Amino acid sequence: MSEPFGLALTQRVAEEHPRRNVILSPMSIAMALSMAEAGAQGETRTAIAHTLRPSGQAEAPVSSLLGQLRQRSGVDLRIANALWSDRRFALAPAYVARCRREFEADATTLDFDEAQRAADAINAWVSQRTEAHIPAIVSPRQVESSLAILTNALYFQARWLHPFPPVNTRPLPFQLASGETREAAFLQQSGLRGAYRKGPGFEAAELPYGQSGVSLYALLPATGTPPEALLAGLNVDQLLHTTEAAELELLLPRLTLDGSFGLKSALAHLGMGVAFRYPGADFSPLGSREFFLGDVLHNTHIAIDEQGTVAAAATAVLAPTGAAPVRVERKRLLFDRPFAFVILDHASRALLFTGVVYEP
Repeated sequence: MSEPFGLALTQRVAEEHPRRNVILSPMSIAMALSMAEAGAQGETRTAIAHTLRPSGQAEAPVSSLLGQLRQRSGVDLRIANALWSDRRFALAPAYVARCRREFEADATTLDFDEAQRAADAINAWVSQRTEAHIPAIVSPRQVESSLAILTNALYFQARWLHPFPPVNTRPLPFQLASGETREAAFLQQSGLRGAYRKGPGFEAAELPYGQSGVSLYALLPATGTPPEALLAGLNVDQLLHTTEAAELELLLPRLTLDGSFGLKSALAHLGMGVAFRYPGADFSPLGSREFFLGDVLHNTHIAIDEQGTVAAAATAVLAPTGAAPVRVERKRLLFDRPFAFVILDHASRALLFTGVVYEP
């Protein structure tokens, strides 16, 4: 899944919700939108494809990516997809077969007129697959106004390669964007070799999850720069590789964050506007030319502590109708003001989670 898409989307959502914590799972969003792309054609399909892959690169098959991610040792990573349709409307059999083959998505028919019962079924599926961290994604009203809903659920749990000693955790002031300060519990660890990163306008720390090849990168922007401004222009290669032989002391707030966002406006801004228009959108392969996208709903949860990270996300697409030795330096990074983060799978470059933190 394209990292430029995930970074640009996070920046846009953060700009739409200024000075607010934002956490997204670009992987979850891209999976759900890829299922929508499979049911689109013409200008609509092109718009979704260009939004997901803005540089025009070829996309590896989703089934291959799912297989890769599930092979990561030392992390519990679960990804599930599903199709839900109203009993009054049958999804095209070829589309259902394709989603089952490429996305491992099961298809379920419900009575959307029984909106509460249908919403309960969809939300129970999401809750079960996210270990109850995302208890709900759709409301009865949203179900009632749809004929089809495409869902993705993602659950992630992993321990740090180098856990933070609990005895080091202590309260420190965190500077809010308003200029006020608020006390937060800070994790602290010294002597981290190979963890320090530096790029244009930011410093960063890498925290690997065991030997999994998945890491969290905490990104501290230059003073006066909002954290979301880092993301769209971020070069992932600057995170994957370091030339710094620094020994890092890291102080990072302990976090528990939840987010809930409608992504229609941000996705339209990134180039997917035609998919939300009626008339105009073309989702004929999904089963009807009457389809368009009503909204893309996204709920997230993340908890970062001394031992590691637990994170979950759910996305619902609503479809209504009508080298050489160097001197070792010592570095210190204190994340005591708004910052950004990404959780990145190194081999596939898949962005599992991204976010900006204005208040821990």
